[in-house]
Amino acid sequence: MPELVIEVRSTSDRWRDIHEKVTESLKAGVTVVIVLDPEPQTAHVFGPDEPPRTLKADEELTAPGVLEGFGVRVGRFFK
Repeated sequence: MPELVIEVRSTSDRWRDIHEKVTESLKAGVTVVIVLDPEPQTAHVFGPDEPPRTLKADEELTAPGVLEGFGVRVGRFFK
């Protein structure tokens, strides 16, 4: 099972369906699920034992415990 899953939301994706996929991944043992949403340029970060976080384009996305030392401004994913 991967420790990290990154999903890119398309305009046709419904949030309900995305949340179902996130829940399935976390139940299967994935440590972190990140959903990148291009339209508002946000990253939604989900973990099994923490509330979801939403990061805006100017905020830094990190993945402690999964990708040590990794950090990138969210807006860079959408260039």
